Amino acid sequence: MDLIRNWAFSVSAVVVFGTLAEAVMPSDEYRKYVHLVLGLLLIITISSPVISLLGNGVDIESFLDAEGARTLMSSEISPESIEKKQKEDVITIYKKTLENNIKTRIETKIPELKDNIKVSVSAADDGSEYGTIEEVDVVLSGDDTERADEIKTIVSAITGIPENGVIVTRE
Repeated sequence: MDLIRNWAFSVSAVVVFGTLAEAVMPSDEYRKYVHLVLGLLLIITISSPVISLLGNGVDIESFLDAEGARTLMSSEISPESIEKKQKEDVITIYKKTLENNIKTRIETKIPELKDNIKVSVSAADDGSEYGTIEEVDVVLSGDDTERADEIKTIVSAITGIPENGVIVTRE
């Protein structure tokens, strides 16, 4: 809701600024240029939420998945179902961010593993342990399993989980 309120405030601010700029103009000579600039500014402000979504590489179709479409079409939209979906989305984003972070940090410390590593994170989905990392699986392609102990130490330092919670396997 804050997003919509902020967007409406921005649009209103551009309109008020445009009105003030037009009132302060000393002559009609530059008025058409001011109108052009303010019109472009207003168009950009109005379309900024869509531009930011597309600029961040968000796949709009992911918002319209089968369950989401079913929920939107049904009249059973409840706060509980919305909260459940938000928690699922948050944990998915959290896990993907962690996976990318861990992979990057391992590749930085052991450059020869670059592009030969996959990371998968298991995290608690609910309860008081929500978001706690339970296990990290690191899959290596090739014969790099002799570095398993080093990888376990790196992942343990990044995540704070014990080394026995890090599983290193070969593809």
